[in-house]
Amino acid sequence: MDRIISIYAPGEASVPVRGSGQAADRLAQVVALVREHGGAVDADLRSVLAARAPASLKALVNDFSDYRAFIARMEGRIDGRPLLPADPAEVLAYVQDCRVHGQKPATIRRRLASLRALHGLAGLADPTGSPQLRAMLRGLAAQGVAAPLQVGSREPAFTLEILLEACEDTPPGLRDAALLAVACEAGLKVSQVLALEAGQVVPAAEGQGLLRLAGVQERVLTGETFQRVDRWCRAAGIAEGALFRRVAVVRAKGREGRGPVPLAKLAWNARAGDGHLGERQARAARTDYVVGENGLTAAAVRDIVRKVAGRAADLGLVALQGREREAAIAALRLQSLWCRRAPDETVGGD
Repeated sequence: MDRIISIYAPGEASVPVRGSGQAADRLAQVVALVREHGGAVDADLRSVLAARAPASLKALVNDFSDYRAFIARMEGRIDGRPLLPADPAEVLAYVQDCRVHGQKPATIRRRLASLRALHGLAGLADPTGSPQLRAMLRGLAAQGVAAPLQVGSREPAFTLEILLEACEDTPPGLRDAALLAVACEAGLKVSQVLALEAGQVVPAAEGQGLLRLAGVQERVLTGETFQRVDRWCRAAGIAEGALFRRVAVVRAKGREGRGPVPLAKLAWNARAGDGHLGERQARAARTDYVVGENGLTAAAVRDIVRKVAGRAADLGLVALQGREREAAIAALRLQSLWCRRAPDETVGGD
């Protein structure tokens, strides 16, 4: 039985949403955290926090939760004990514990920055300035110098060409291919990819394209990359607004029809079905692609990169298995793809 495929442009259908509840109020979480562990909350704290990005507030909550879990492991129970201000000795032990558990230097520095920020919000002294901790951080800085961006003799497992080959010829696949091609060819950061709008990629001479992003020097895109963007925009019906958007996929299984069953052959507990006496209408399998009206999030871009890498591994485009495959996918970043390109291929300006 043939499958029916429908593509709904932005605004033509509602994008399905999860019904598991409302999103967490990160601002309220940080205020409650400071009130619980740092004492009284300043009246201007909410206005200060409101200026922070949601991802920054989420990092504050998650990093402090990790620190609190470490203290709980060390002391057993911490019920009723305020954890702000933090003891410099405990902070030093926490950093050592992070290193033992294999956390990356960038992650450790971010956790310390979150702890420092929470102390500043609570009006407390910085506990991360001890000489011992500074010496340890200098060691971390020497140890973790942007490992994914270093150029070595070993070929990277995942390259842009491999990821593009793994993108399917469906609306989500067209979007993923256009996103990867534009970001890697123009050397865009995730924040710049999210800021891209459809009208900022325009045709140029000889089939090439021009990328005009605010605050960034105009960049020339190859004809192949421009064609990827054009195919995505045509398939999704995007003429203006955010260039890269969520695509919801709704699938329904097909089934064969069935005529009415004679009463003498109908079981005593048979259901009536769609009609009388067990009759059932045939239904073709269908797949609906619903393009959203809003742009992607940073988390969605990271998820796209890893999902495409996983598909490439499933297709056998890279010779990775087991833990080696999982580690390579987990370490993959959008920026690491375009930073691996040869210097004469990378577009300058970032």
